[in-house]
Amino acid sequence: RALNVICPMGCEGSDEIVAIMAHSDTVFPDMEPMPLRIEDGKIFSPGIGDDTANVAIMLMIVKFILENHRSPKGAVMFVVDSGEEGLGNLKGCRQIMEDYAGRIKEVLALDGTFTSMVTGAVGSMRYRVEVLTEGGHSYNAFGNRNAIAYMASMIDALYTIKPPTGTSYNVGVIQGGTSVNTIAQKAEMLYEFRSDRMDAMEQMLKDAVEAKHHGA
Repeated sequence: RALNVICPMGCEGSDEIVAIMAHSDTVFPDMEPMPLRIEDGKIFSPGIGDDTANVAIMLMIVKFILENHRSPKGAVMFVVDSGEEGLGNLKGCRQIMEDYAGRIKEVLALDGTFTSMVTGAVGSMRYRVEVLTEGGHSYNAFGNRNAIAYMASMIDALYTIKPPTGTSYNVGVIQGGTSVNTIAQKAEMLYEFRSDRMDAMEQMLKDAVEAKHHGA
């Protein structure tokens, strides 16, 4: 149901499975053209490093093992996982962790174009923040609170935060309002942060939201 493609090898009855994953989706929408070109021995295409090339490499490994009748020394599960990007929110990886709870010894993620191995990584949190006000007609109700103005002020406050080392944050989507002559009753944003200090970053977001709430 998570749209994963799984190739288990020697996993039956094992509680020490090594999961090797490469994700099938990209940051680009399904209808986005993805032209491919080759220049100077390099392949260029949207999303190829995140994560098309790594999926291809993993499939080559699986093909080699199967065609040469090899067997991994331990339990290995090759996974093309889905929903890595955007609001997919790691649904493929999460499903593997749920289906094989307590049986995964370690996870190797083939991702990006790095030339090194990452042994300590950040977590990510995504939020949809919504502002609601009374709104009204832009002339007759002038002076009423504007949801877009409050949202803009909140975003400005968030971007004054100096995050801990190794932490990033981003407002990736904003939307709201009804028309040019209507005081916006609703505005919302999609916000994420990536950090190894999740509690501190979450508190910073809560403080920004609370400050605007009380200011309203």
